[in-house]
Amino acid sequence: MMRSTVPAVLLAIALLTSCTIGDEAYTASQVAVIERPDITFTDAEHTFSRQGSQPIRMHTAELSYWMDDERMEAQGLSFSQMDEDGSTIMEGRADSAVIDTALEVMDLSGDVEMRYVSRDLSIATSHLIFDTRAMTVECDTNVVVTFDDGTISGERLSGELRSMKLDIATAAQGVVGF
Repeated sequence: MMRSTVPAVLLAIALLTSCTIGDEAYTASQVAVIERPDITFTDAEHTFSRQGSQPIRMHTAELSYWMDDERMEAQGLSFSQMDEDGSTIMEGRADSAVIDTALEVMDLSGDVEMRYVSRDLSIATSHLIFDTRAMTVECDTNVVVTFDDGTISGERLSGELRSMKLDIATAAQGVVGF
């Protein structure tokens, strides 16, 4: 009787260890089922701000918020940032965004356009990370930067907007007037 239980135990161990789920699509679908936002809005107007920072007003086709993760996800986003006097500092739009509400960083994607109003600077790209506190931008895709004296297009933008220090790693073309 001892001989017949040994193969059965080995067969059971083999079956149990070989039945792991390695399908990434299945895993992703299960995460989507489990991970739900705390609240979702459609056609939403929203203002978010932390003490000591400039508020950002957003209009979204859909906005989901995960409070514990301090994360928002938006579809069909337009936004503006105002100064203390209510004047627009920054405005823009994107097809979608993931927003870290603790750090106040917007990860914008799709058809992205952003304009630094007081400096007459516009940025158009397909992916842009905008740190609203530090007023910095980063982009690893094709980008077109337009300002009052010209236009430059290229790849991989990084910059600090307050000082207007912009770096395009690979400039493809541009026209600048003096």
